Amino acid sequence: VGQAPGFKASTTHGSIGFSEDFAGKRVTFPSHLAGFKPVCSTEIMMFASITAEFKAMGTRLIVLPVSALCARIAEPETIHVLEWNGKRHAKVKFPRIENIRMELADMYGMIQPDQSKTQAERAEYIIDPAGKVRTIFYCPLPIGRNSDGLRRIAQVL
Repeated sequence: VGQAPGFKASTTHGSIGFSEDFAGKRVTFPSHLAGFKPVCSTEIMMFASITAEFKAMGTRLIVLPVSALCARIAEPETIHVLEWNGKRHAKVKFPRIENIRMELADMYGMIQPDQSKTQAERAEYIIDPAGKVRTIFYCPLPIGRNSDGLRRIAQVL
């Protein structure tokens, strides 16, 4: 599809330089709407439940929410006490990027003006070790993602 845009950002795991810090690694880069909302919280639980599998496949997970970093820091404690679809005590171990002004969501085309001007679409980018975007897919705002589909893409690529 093309080269993934590089960027520098603050995350829940410190500062990152996307192109430099993830060179040679496959990255799953989903957008995330907002913390502490039902669909959003269950998506974070889903991502937490597949993080170890992705790591074993050589895939790093970095989530791009549209919110302040302070909200992202509080999120793991809230997620840890939830139960959903047989999942509970999820440990959120992947970085979430601060993106309050939505520059990164805009840079990656995650803003769909027909849907919202203040929220990123539920977008997913799979970026290969050479930094090329290999897969892009979008889900409508009210629909959550499915871990089986994400897992399958990571396995194939």
